[in-house]
Amino acid sequence: MMIGTVFRIEHEETGRGCYVDRYGTSTIFLDNMLERHNASSLHPSSDVDLGICRSVKLGTEFCGFKDMKQLYGWFTSEELWELENTGYHIIKIEGVEITAIGNKQVLFLKPAEKICKNSENLLDIAF
Repeated sequence: MMIGTVFRIEHEETGRGCYVDRYGTSTIFLDNMLERHNASSLHPSSDVDLGICRSVKLGTEFCGFKDMKQLYGWFTSEELWELENTGYHIIKIEGVEITAIGNKQVLFLKPAEKICKNSENLLDIAF
């Protein structure tokens, strides 16, 4: 394991990712995006992503990206725009314990304190 920086999409109020925080923020767009991602080899689950090849440890590990290039390879610009309009933001989390690095994503341990409130909304950089 190593300490590093990850990028992640989280909801501004809940701090949860766009795949689990659909309760209360569910939209047709989010539901359709999840279906597209589940059906695409461009969006492998952690257990088939080379370099990880195991399931996420629920409740302790979270998915993110090692850099913005990896994040942009996962989400389209349309998806990023829709996520922003639904209250999600790209955040940069520094000093986290990275537990696995895959070809498409990373797994990491998220600090206990709420960190989704970030002074820099990195999604603005995407456009």
